[in-house]
Amino acid sequence: MGMELPKDHAESHEMEDVNISDLELVYHVREALTSVQSGDNDNYNQLVAVMHLSGRLDPDNRALLETSLKALSGAVSYIDISHHESLLVSIFGMSMWNYDPDIMDALKGLIISLAASSGKYVDSCLTMLVGNFTPPSYFLDKLKEPHGLERKHQVLSRVHAALKSIFDLVPLAPMRLLPIVVQRMPTVHNKHERVSQI
Repeated sequence: MGMELPKDHAESHEMEDVNISDLELVYHVREALTSVQSGDNDNYNQLVAVMHLSGRLDPDNRALLETSLKALSGAVSYIDISHHESLLVSIFGMSMWNYDPDIMDALKGLIISLAASSGKYVDSCLTMLVGNFTPPSYFLDKLKEPHGLERKHQVLSRVHAALKSIFDLVPLAPMRLLPIVVQRMPTVHNKHERVSQI
């Protein structure tokens, strides 16, 4: 995210070698978010690119994504739809099904923070969570395997926990959920086969 390791650390790229506190990382993310208004998009664009990491991530990219999501959770008050639309689109487009539990937890924390920070993001957060109730189409065959069933439990338990937290923090959220569920969930008529596999 724009931070370079000193040259003496070049031979080792593990995150443990970097001594950056959580608070320093939050400040760095805040700076990336606020610098957009002055026309400096470099760090912001790097942050958006991190949100697009998925699939089989190496340990460095896994750690980068997880810490970036956590830092964003601490900087949600700096996120503005008019300046950070590409970041929000990237975040709300993420699927928990693509990540390990640590990243799922960080993403869940960010979604809860966004929902609680401003009424502007409640519907988007709920829509993203409802979308995670159903696995991506490429994952359907994996639901017959033990690993697939384990991932299903990991995702759904986090979606339920996030919804509960949002309901506790945003009293109007339960009323907003029903129309989103009706709109987003597959119906028996057009998705019968997919529903039966889930």
